[in-house]
Amino acid sequence: MKFQSVITSTGEWLRGEGPHHQIVVSSRVRLARNLRNRAFPGWAKKAERLAILDLIKPRVEELPEMQDSFSEVLQDLSAVEKQVLVERHLISREHAAKSIGSAVVMNRKQTLSIMVNEEDHLRMQSIRSGLQLRQAFKLVDKVDSALESKLDIAYDATDQSSDPGSEQNWVGRARVVRRRHGGDGKSFPNFQPNHARRKRG
Repeated sequence: MKFQSVITSTGEWLRGEGPHHQIVVSSRVRLARNLRNRAFPGWAKKAERLAILDLIKPRVEELPEMQDSFSEVLQDLSAVEKQVLVERHLISREHAAKSIGSAVVMNRKQTLSIMVNEEDHLRMQSIRSGLQLRQAFKLVDKVDSALESKLDIAYDATDQSSDPGSEQNWVGRARVVRRRHGGDGKSFPNFQPNHARRKRG
């Protein structure tokens, strides 16, 4: 998929069609993972960042969820193109400031985006319209499980070769535009990602 397709298509979360969309703009779940015995991107030299990129990017591109995906290294994106991705919450501002050794891969619907060599080796996120935290979590969890079978993921801080860090970091968030008081008696389902997932490997 070319960047022109990203520009001309509206991401699913921007359409305002999801559950409780009158109240919740979007739901986003993010997961950070790192490779075993590899320096974090902020510590790694250029050669190691490129080696990590060459290891991760093809594995991400071959995921079934990434068929016909947009995949690009950061140094080949213009400042305007990076800004578009930032404004659509597909990459972070920190990632947009990166260059050689970093990349982004996202699906056609723009509901799944994976940053390579941001602050962590992998930053996976799913963003959905309305209140869909569970659906977003399930997608990221599925992708994470698939990548675990293809990459040597670190499961302990001692597996990192430089600054220690957590083996995984989940973040779930819903953007609410206004509060609804009284009335329909509806309540939002609780979202509690399993922070104590069994370590594999």
